[in-house]
Amino acid sequence: MSHTNEQKMDGNTISGVIKNNDESQKIGIETMNILTLNENETSPGRTKVQDLGKKCEAAQVCHHHGLKFSYEGPAGPENWWKLEPENAIAKYGKEQSPVNIVSCECCTKDPEKPTDLEIKYEHSARGHIQHNGHTVQVDWPVGEIIITDPIGTLGKRKVFKLVQFHFHTPSENTLDGVSFPMEGHYVHAAEDGQLAVVAVFYKEGAENEFLAQFWDDMPMKETPKPFELVQDIMSKPLCWDTNDYFRLMGSLTTPPCTEGVIWTLLPQIHSASPHQLAKFKSAIPGKFNNRPLCPLNKRNVVRCCQ
Repeated sequence: MSHTNEQKMDGNTISGVIKNNDESQKIGIETMNILTLNENETSPGRTKVQDLGKKCEAAQVCHHHGLKFSYEGPAGPENWWKLEPENAIAKYGKEQSPVNIVSCECCTKDPEKPTDLEIKYEHSARGHIQHNGHTVQVDWPVGEIIITDPIGTLGKRKVFKLVQFHFHTPSENTLDGVSFPMEGHYVHAAEDGQLAVVAVFYKEGAENEFLAQFWDDMPMKETPKPFELVQDIMSKPLCWDTNDYFRLMGSLTTPPCTEGVIWTLLPQIHSASPHQLAKFKSAIPGKFNNRPLCPLNKRNVVRCCQ
């Protein structure tokens, strides 16, 4: 590519690497990371990277009366659209996230409209953990997924590299009207900047083996920058069943709430111990960091079962 492409990524810092002329440029993709829709592209999620470095850092602060975005009060979700001009889509967009998934109303996979999910993670990778003031995030370059979607990728196979994952309490999305104690967002980015999120629900139960690998290292208050974990994080304990999932187009769940994000939600509910859930909740200001549900509007949710 002759230029770097980026889009405004999820409202929880995405520190990732997007290649530009075979060189990697580290970008911080936080709630307001400089992703603007490419007016020359017609497919959802196609964006151009316009600014890096200092702009990424500056974009983390909303300037509406000097407030950062929040989950309550004057800078809460109902006012996100006022914080920055590019946030207007949070109010006027038609494909906003999160949503309630009603399983009995989902469309079935159409053989003529390819929909697929392939996980291509390595055995393990070293992670960097950070408390960004809104959530706990782990940058974990463990590999990639390959997504095929009739809308998001125009029916073609497309590679998205895992950039980071973070958590929300309680869950942002709901399943058949049920909210869960915690939800994980595993955020992937394509070379053109498009995002794809795999969402995982967590309920109270047995200790989660995957989370246990780094949960003791969780910072309980905001940290100035990520710090390296002592041990590699293994991918096998994720235990994802990719033979059954929901697929829809959506948005970032934090400002600027950019649309064009491919969402894959796993219906298999994973467990986390009471201690694990309580520790994360204690680390979050106000004890919650979930955006309220958004209307589905005319979007189709596809249930993909192999």
